[in-house]
Amino acid sequence: DGKVFGRGSMDDKGPTVAALYALGALKESGLPLRRRVRLLMGTNEETGSADMKYYQAHGGEKPVMGFTPDGEYPVINGEKGIVNVTFRRGLRQSGPVRLRKLVGGDAPNVVPSSASAELECTDELAKQIAGLLPEKVKCVPIPGGVRIEARGVSAHGSTPEQGENAIGRLLLALNALPLEGELAGAVRFLAEKIGMETDGSSLGLALEDEMSGTLTFNLGVISGDENGLTCRVNYRYPVTKSLADCGPKFQAELEAAGFQVEEQTHKESLYVPPESELVTTLMRVYQEETGLSDPPKSIGGGTYAKAMPNVVAFGPVFPGDEVREHKPDEFIEVDRLMQNAQIIARAMYELAK
Repeated sequence: DGKVFGRGSMDDKGPTVAALYALGALKESGLPLRRRVRLLMGTNEETGSADMKYYQAHGGEKPVMGFTPDGEYPVINGEKGIVNVTFRRGLRQSGPVRLRKLVGGDAPNVVPSSASAELECTDELAKQIAGLLPEKVKCVPIPGGVRIEARGVSAHGSTPEQGENAIGRLLLALNALPLEGELAGAVRFLAEKIGMETDGSSLGLALEDEMSGTLTFNLGVISGDENGLTCRVNYRYPVTKSLADCGPKFQAELEAAGFQVEEQTHKESLYVPPESELVTTLMRVYQEETGLSDPPKSIGGGTYAKAMPNVVAFGPVFPGDEVREHKPDEFIEVDRLMQNAQIIARAMYELAK
């Protein structure tokens, strides 16, 4: 029915093939160019962009100007900075309610849809705990205690406000129970400072700018046992800010609560002014090829534009079209694929002529 189905047909194998054909068409046209055009294909954008680092470390030529068809039209001239942090705290437990096991989430950049905690307690306390739980949190009897199960709604870590964080919901429920000692302190910090918040406000991280909006914060993974807790979070700061505006504050809060950072990865924010030659040229190409006049935009996601200097994301998704990347039965319409090839060829020509 006029569609190309397949993993990556929209993100990004389809646009990559369109760019290859666009480059071939530009060469065959014989149009005079002042600059050379190079097409770089990578296979590691989802897991760290190590290929682009290798390319640059081994003498690869850096672009004067460039674009990656890995976003949306008209132009994505801003991408939030992305930070993943793993932190841990040991526990010496005391009191009538003790933690045996705590699990929740699959990845730091995904809002978790489920989380659970197994607690050791008396039968009498188990009945009391069951009566203290809020909506969407249930209590299941297990030998020697109870299992507390929380449900949420999954969403991408760049838009955590579109989901409901099950780990946060579980921590808020646990914080209302008669916990004692170090366990109570750790749960209190995670519940009161993070909970189900999506902007880091209670941690003092509520940054915002006009270009990209607010900082987003997601507690994506938690695990624990009788000896300690480990958490993994993903937060994304606005395009005009830096890690220095939020990272030290977050680390200070963690250390004050007895947690230690075990690992941190960081991709700096990207912002190319809308008046730059690169953005104005791509905007003009988009407007002339489509007749549309949408403004450039900033996003919370990340693309290869962060991995190379002087690059922005340009296409392949048009305003109002369904975003089908990373979904079952991914496809792109043949007409849209051909339209992308035409726009990419025109953009190559306008930047290189």
